[in-house]
Amino acid sequence: MLPGATEDTVEKLEQSVSSCPPVSEMMEARMTQREVAESLCGDLGLELVFQKTLGYGPCNTTNLSERMAGALKLMPVTEIRSILEEQGMVEMECEFCREKVVFTEEDLVARGVLGGE
Repeated sequence: MLPGATEDTVEKLEQSVSSCPPVSEMMEARMTQREVAESLCGDLGLELVFQKTLGYGPCNTTNLSERMAGALKLMPVTEIRSILEEQGMVEMECEFCREKVVFTEEDLVARGVLGGE
């Protein structure tokens, strides 16, 4: 099962894992990678070998704006115009980082989403 692990170690690890909340709950609680690993290891302890910062997609504002403008290009122009008339802007939110990007009509024309009618 785990190379070099004793039966006792495997048993303790199985107990720790089974007593942990679902990973989705740990993520919602904003637990760090280390906290999740410590929770999974329980009484066995944790020796950190390396640490890496996770990122979700190109979520910096520049790339995010470009991606969202690309998605808007797939929508019917009439629908985008309707949103602009109702709200005066088009607001989109990244489902990964929750960053919001607001497009004005001028932004959408400059990015080629709308023609300069």
